[in-house]
Parts: sequence; C-alpha cells; structure tokens
Amino acid sequence: MLGLSGGYSTSTTVTVSLTDVNDNGPTFQQHLYTFAVPENAAVGTTVGRIMAGDGDVGINARMTYSLEEDLEGSSTFIIQTDPVTQAGVVLLAKPLNYESKRHYVKVVEAVNDHPDTRFLPLEEFRDRTTLKILVRDVDEPPIFLSSVYVWKVPENAAVGMVFGSLSARDTDSLNSPIRYSIDKRTDATKAFKIDPNNGTIAVAKALDRETTEWYNMTVEAKETTQNHLSSSVVVFIKVLDINDNVPTLARDYQPYICEGTQAGDLIQLVSAVDPDEPTEGHHFYFSMVPEERINPNFTVRDNQDNTAGIVARRSTFTRKDQTQYLLPVVVADSGSPALSSTSTLTIRVCSCHPTGHCPTGGVEALALNMSVSMQTLLGILVCLATVIDGS
Repeated sequence: MLGLSGGYSTSTTVTVSLTDVNDNGPTFQQHLYTFAVPENAAVGTTVGRIMAGDGDVGINARMTYSLEEDLEGSSTFIIQTDPVTQAGVVLLAKPLNYESKRHYVKVVEAVNDHPDTRFLPLEEFRDRTTLKILVRDVDEPPIFLSSVYVWKVPENAAVGMVFGSLSARDTDSLNSPIRYSIDKRTDATKAFKIDPNNGTIAVAKALDRETTEWYNMTVEAKETTQNHLSSSVVVFIKVLDINDNVPTLARDYQPYICEGTQAGDLIQLVSAVDPDEPTEGHHFYFSMVPEERINPNFTVRDNQDNTAGIVARRSTFTRKDQTQYLLPVVVADSGSPALSSTSTLTIRVCSCHPTGHCPTGGVEALALNMSVSMQTLLGILVCLATVIDGS
C-alpha cells in the first residue's frame, strides 16, 4: 500500500465525458446590422445573413429568427433560419420602390428552439438586434399614366386637329423632361403625328374610314437625361364614319320584260349598297328621276325594306314596237345630309319561253344569225351566177 515500506502502487487514466445541456441562450455580436438592396431586386432575393452565437452545441444550439412587424405592417422582408449554419437569412418578400421608401428598420429576435426549463430563471434563451435595410436607387424608365390609350376621331377631321394626349412621368426625377415619338414600324401610313414635348396626338393626313377603320400604333417615351431609358404604350384609334359615300345599286342588273307581261307585274327586284356604316344601319330610298315620274311604261315601287321593285305600268310590250327601254332609278340614303345616285336600267323586251324565261343568245339571236347567213349565202350565189354568165 502506498506509504508503507515495501508496499505496491498503480495508476490509471479516467476519462470524464461531459454532456451538454442547454444553459446558454443565443447572443448577437452586434446591436445593429446594415444591409443595402437595389430597388429593382426580385422578390426572393437574399438581402443579407445575420448570426447569433450560442455556447451550446447540437440540438441545444438550434434557434429560430423572426422579424417584428413595423408600424406599417408592410412585411416587405422575411427571415428564415439556415438549418445547416443556424444563420438568419433575410429575404425580400415584396417589390421595393426607392421613390416611395428609402430605408427600413426592423427588430430581429433569435429564440432557442429547445430551452432547458431548469435554467429559465437564469437565462431568457433569446436575444434581439436591430436590422437596417437601405434601398438603393436604380434608374427606371418613364411610366405612362395609362396602360393603353383608346381614342375616336371622325373621318372628316381636318389635318392638324388634336384629338388626344398621353403622358408619362420619370419616377426618378419628377422634373425630368421626356420626349415622345411614334414607332414608325406601327404607323406605316403616317396618318398621325405627336408633339414630342407634350404628347398631344393630331391628324397628319386625310382619313378614310372605308379604307382603314382602326389604327394600332406604339408611342415611345424616352428620358432626355442620364441613361436615356424608354418605355412604350399601345394606342388604338378608331375612325368614326361620316356619310361621304353615295349609295348605288347592288349589282349590274339586266332586267327583261316578256311580251305577254301585264300591267302591275314585277319585272325586277333591286337593292342597294353603301360603304358607309351609319350607327342605326342603312335605310335606302328608291324613286324615279323627277322627269320620269309619269313614265307610261314602268314605275319604281319602294318596298321600305332597302329593296324596290320595277313594275310594268301597261301591257302589250312587243319587240316589234321596241326592243329595249331605259329607266333611270334614284337611290338615296338616310344620312345627314342625304346622298344619292342615279343608275339607268336597260330593260329588254323578250319573246319569253312559256316558263317566263328569256333566253340569252338563244332563239332570237339564232334567228338573227341565220338571217345574216342566208343573206351571205344569197350573195355568194349571185356572184357565182354572174361569173358563170360572164364566162
């Protein structure tokens, strides 16, 4: 034994393993963290990372970060805990606008996930710090006050008439001048012009709704300073109709009257067309020309439905007396002022089939051709006889 003469002794190594308990809370090393982010940063962008220290390890060192809501309750930023490093990752949650708000001040709190209740009287297991985020200004293009512009202009508008105005503003500098222009690729006809200084749009050349009813062009607004950034907007222009086209008969009618036609019989039904488009639809009026109002042969009967009938006023039409008649017909519209035109119908007298059909190039033409052929044949025979007698 130790201390006795002739005694024995020995030694050994004792390893003592200490098990960690959660007796330390998170602690920020700084009272203020400052980050900067450009105003055009996309939602989800990482603004910065902060780290609270914890003397414990493993599960005892796990913590959760949170941002206290500011007075505005904007929730522009969020913070998440990196599960690997236990760092707090600050992320952008909403779009920024330097011109509206240039900095944010937030309170960040880190809290242990698994505090040991035995040490609660000694440790809060949480800590706070201040986070300041500065928004950096980014030069932005001008912004139009409307996303699309739609105007209407009458087709008889005088060249130079101003009918619309658009406006854009530079969000970076309220007093920064802006120049306006029309994209030439979208206005090939050059029907309109824009004042480069104030954005008013005027008629540049005579318009015709029947040729082009809608115009679709792009207007550009460009900064005159800094980076000359630009933006564009779509402009729709509708040309309003005016009554500037005369109505005419719908087609080239070729009416005929049979030799057996009776007074009051309908010879031809006619209609009219007009390239104009009145708001209440077309209404056409049909009549005889004034000097033909007492025509003994035909009359024009307006059906009040945009059609008219050509009606015989007598019977006993024969080709022997007359092969055709000319009948002027007046077509007028309901515009203001009303416009009209006169078309002359050529009405043929025909020896119709029993069905009432008049052959075109049929029996009558054949008879005429046969008559000419017989005369030609007789002439040839006379010539031959003369030649024979002379011989």
